[in-house]
Amino acid sequence: MNPDSLPKTKSAALAAGVKKYFTDRPCSKGHTSARYVSGHCCECRRAIDVAKARDPQFRAAKAAYDAAYREANAERLKALRREYHVANRERVNAKSTAYYYADRERQLAQRRAYAKKNREVVAARAAEWRAANVEKRRLNHAAWQEANMPYFRKTLRAMGLDPDTVPPSVFAVEAARLKVKRLLRKEAA
Repeated sequence: MNPDSLPKTKSAALAAGVKKYFTDRPCSKGHTSARYVSGHCCECRRAIDVAKARDPQFRAAKAAYDAAYREANAERLKALRREYHVANRERVNAKSTAYYYADRERQLAQRRAYAKKNREVVAARAAEWRAANVEKRRLNHAAWQEANMPYFRKTLRAMGLDPDTVPPSVFAVEAARLKVKRLLRKEAA
C-alpha cells in the first residue's frame, strides 16, 4: 500500500476506519514504515511473524490449533468451499487443469499407485458409476466407436473381412482387444 494514501495520525486512521497510518518518524527499531493502529510498526510485526514461523514449537502449536479448528468447523468449511467452487467454477477448473498438466507424470503415477493398492475400491466405484450412468456410457461408447471406425475398418480389411458385412459385436470385440493390449503395455511399463 502506498504510504501517501494512508492517514498521517493514529486518530485519523481510527476515524477513517483503516488499520494502518503513516508518520515520517521511525519506530524504536529505526523502521520508517506504516504502523498499525494497534501500535506495532508494520516492519517490526513482519519480523515477529517471520521469527514465529521459523520456531518449531510455534509451528507445532499452530498446526495443532489449525487441525482442531478444521475439525470443529468441518461442515461450515465444507459449505464455504462448495459455495466458492460454485461461484468460481471456471477459475477453479482452470487452476485444477493447470496444476494437473504442470506435473502430469507425477499425478498419473500417484493415480496408478492408488489404483494398484486399492483395486477393490476402484472396481466397486467403477461398477457403481457404470450402473448409474448406463445411457452416458452408451453414448460415449457410440461416439468413441464412431471416432475410431476408420481404424476398425482398416483392421478388419487386414484380417480379410468386409467391414460393411461384419456385425457390430465384432467391433466391440476389437475394442476389447485393444483395451487389453493397452493395459498390458501399461503394466509392462
